[in-house]
Amino acid sequence: MKLIAIGGGGFANGTDPVLDDFVLSLAKGRETRIGFVNTASDHDPVRIERFNRLMAPKVNSALHLSPSADSGALAIWLADIDLLYIGGGDTARLQTVWTERNYWPAIQAAVARGLNVAGVSAGAVIWFETALVRNRHKALEFIRGAGLVGGSICVHYSSEPDRKEPFAKAIQTKEIPEGIAIDDGVAVIFEQGQTPSYMSARPENRAYYIHQSGAVSLNKVKG
Repeated sequence: MKLIAIGGGGFANGTDPVLDDFVLSLAKGRETRIGFVNTASDHDPVRIERFNRLMAPKVNSALHLSPSADSGALAIWLADIDLLYIGGGDTARLQTVWTERNYWPAIQAAVARGLNVAGVSAGAVIWFETALVRNRHKALEFIRGAGLVGGSICVHYSSEPDRKEPFAKAIQTKEIPEGIAIDDGVAVIFEQGQTPSYMSARPENRAYYIHQSGAVSLNKVKG
């Protein structure tokens, strides 16, 4: 299983087509069966339209999870895809809906079977132990994620500069574990037994490992 955590951008925002192509290349390329879950943006029709228009032509099949799907329907739906793509939006809403509908067991079982996962913004941070997010009141706060990936995470790292200081300070004081910071247009690849690396669709943007004494850039994917 690969997890691709994206700091921001991609088809849902109508940007970074190179980033989308890279994500698909880590699954099965044009043979990928992709499933889009848009819970965090309350199934925003604009993002679904972009999914159908920008992503669907690049793959074997493109499915969007029904807003009314229960856990049983989700499990059946997951069996028909190679790549699960989780969109961005309100992280708290995503966590609430997934918990209320008992989605996590089906998703964790699919991941254990080897389903590849990509997520942008809210769809990226939910997999980690701890994440710095902007809540519905636009204030920054730390939340607990699913913990399927160890450590902490911060997205929109350069585009929202007010995130940098609180994320670094919380790591320095051991309030949260050390972790990863990701700029918009950047995808970080996590795979068991391998050091995380990143691909950037925007030449000036990067991903970083933030530790107690500072920040270092992750290795960039070759090619």
